[in-house]
Amino acid sequence: MASFLAEAAERGGLPRFVERDFTRYLECGVLAHGFARLACAGCHAEVLVPFSCKSRGVCPSCNARRAHDSAIHLVERVLPRAPYRQWTLSFPMPVRFCLARDARLLSEVLGLFVRALFTFQRRTARRLGVARPLTGAVAFVQRFGSALQLTPHFHVLVPEAVFEELDEGELRLHPFPRPTDAEVKTLAVTVARRTLALLRARGVLNEEAVPDGALDVLQLEGIQVPRSGQRPPARRTLPGGRRDAGGTGPVRPGDGRRARGGEASLQQALNPAR
Repeated sequence: MASFLAEAAERGGLPRFVERDFTRYLECGVLAHGFARLACAGCHAEVLVPFSCKSRGVCPSCNARRAHDSAIHLVERVLPRAPYRQWTLSFPMPVRFCLARDARLLSEVLGLFVRALFTFQRRTARRLGVARPLTGAVAFVQRFGSALQLTPHFHVLVPEAVFEELDEGELRLHPFPRPTDAEVKTLAVTVARRTLALLRARGVLNEEAVPDGALDVLQLEGIQVPRSGQRPPARRTLPGGRRDAGGTGPVRPGDGRRARGGEASLQQALNPAR
């Protein structure tokens, strides 16, 4: 750890949050850095539980726990019962570094992607006779692939349905048919064109990737293909995830235990290395 930070310091140093996450990770689960003592009032048995780092960066244990807890929260307390589809969007290598170093730009591209999904859903709903469709989504930004290479990408969980508001605030669910390959291709082309237009408007595609500090150097190295020289297997970008059946009829948003088929997809989307 000390040698890694020293080498990074020679290149301008790393942001404080990066150093903090690495330091906390090395202390995670180590009794010497703090623990809670639990005792049974009946048998008087005791066990020591070490403190966790609770970081959002490099700790696989804390990341897995957070993904599990967040998925349960969304399924039990937020998501209504409905069929869900997980859409994913990844980017070619020349675009990844531009997005990885600019959080605001990455957020803008995510908004562009979600708006395109909502437009697709509203058009589908109107073709099915729903005059004023309502929709929603849960979006996650991930920065790593399964080989731990730097690859900013999005997971967006969207109901494969729309909601229609009835009297007294009641909602009715209108499920969709599965999107066709032609519809997926049209949506992908639309998102690609809008993303490229946004990047060109910001002038980032015309800039040569010049690292500014140790973090940029690590990001550029992380974008490359894994050192074995073998590229990860190609995966279909749109759509991602699976489709689960859901019922029709009145729906109450946030009605726990009525969300269906979303927990597995949510845990996948929340996993930092996908």
